Amino acid sequence: MSLLGLNDSSEKKWESGFKRENLSLDKLNSYLQPYLDSLNYICEVKSFVYASYGLANTNLIVTLLAEDNRELKEFKVFVKVFVRDPYLSLNKEINLRKNYEINMPKLSYYSIDKTPYIAVYEYIDGISFADLLQNDKEDNQVLLGNLTGEHLAKVHSNKLLKQGLFDENLNIVDLPDSSILNYLNSCLDNISDKEFTSRVLKLLNSNKSIFFEFDVMPAVLLHGDYKPSNLLLTKKNGLYSTDWEFAFAGPNLFDIGQLFRFSKTDSFTNAFKEAYQNKGGFLAENWLYKAKLIDLINLLTFLKEGKDRPTMYDEIKSLVLNLCIQ
Repeated sequence: MSLLGLNDSSEKKWESGFKRENLSLDKLNSYLQPYLDSLNYICEVKSFVYASYGLANTNLIVTLLAEDNRELKEFKVFVKVFVRDPYLSLNKEINLRKNYEINMPKLSYYSIDKTPYIAVYEYIDGISFADLLQNDKEDNQVLLGNLTGEHLAKVHSNKLLKQGLFDENLNIVDLPDSSILNYLNSCLDNISDKEFTSRVLKLLNSNKSIFFEFDVMPAVLLHGDYKPSNLLLTKKNGLYSTDWEFAFAGPNLFDIGQLFRFSKTDSFTNAFKEAYQNKGGFLAENWLYKAKLIDLINLLTFLKEGKDRPTMYDEIKSLVLNLCIQ
């Protein structure tokens, strides 16, 4: 637990940026009918629960009842109901699977031609890293630090030509604003708390050289939302990463900043550092502080857009102010 009382499971309490769809069994069966018809046996939705994490879409763990050779059996799938057109994010994900070795759940079915926009994934029987990190026993923290360090080093081993956003075919498109510092200042223009913005401006101005450094750092493949709630650990210590819709090309510290957004134990941090470097990942001097600085891209974007989400808004402000005094 951090001094702020916040940790990686705090996100569970954050308000979503959209109204989660209220689904019934009949409605979900209707949504999934094209997928169910594609299977080689009679199948229907038996039950479903909303997934604990997820702020951008409606995520469901769905239990299906199937009849195969007169034998009834149950199995689970993970279903994502998209709030907005997923054409770009799903095509990016499909091409990431083709071009890179990424351990992510298999995509079984998707519909992007008409609403509802649906994607069906294999269900991974694992535990979220956000929950696992709450066990602060040293051996657990070392294990999780090792796994994430090795995993992220493998992702970042994919070097790219320049920083930028991916289009649906993974072509790199220039960022809308070539300067991270300019973007952060524009975010502050949209935040009304003047005392807060004054403190953050002081932080930005005192670290200008670091932000200019970010603009010219080598580009690698980034997950783009590398937080513990998007990592799953199976019983055999297999690590799966989910939600690759925000993937892009940029500095490696961007993913690391998201991973370390909430305080981690020394055991986790040291294990991560050793594993990441042993697998070929590069960590600059003062890497952890720099990673937290670059995560301001995400935090200030949330604040710029999310005042109607008070729990999230207040907790993110606390994270930013805590960085101001480090």
